[in-house]
Amino acid sequence: MRFAADAALKNAGVRTERKNFEGATHEFFGMGAVVKDAKEAQAYAGRRLKQAFGKGG
Repeated sequence: MRFAADAALKNAGVRTERKNFEGATHEFFGMGAVVKDAKEAQAYAGRRLKQAFGKGG
């Protein structure tokens, strides 16, 4: 499945990455305290951002 934002960013020369959490809703990302996959998503995003900005991870 492609998303318009991905296509627009790639067309502008921006490298993108997406990880799908099957069955997750939009607000799932903020539920790390009670949803295991949300906590994993937060940790994954944090690691990837650190890597992207050269801060390790």
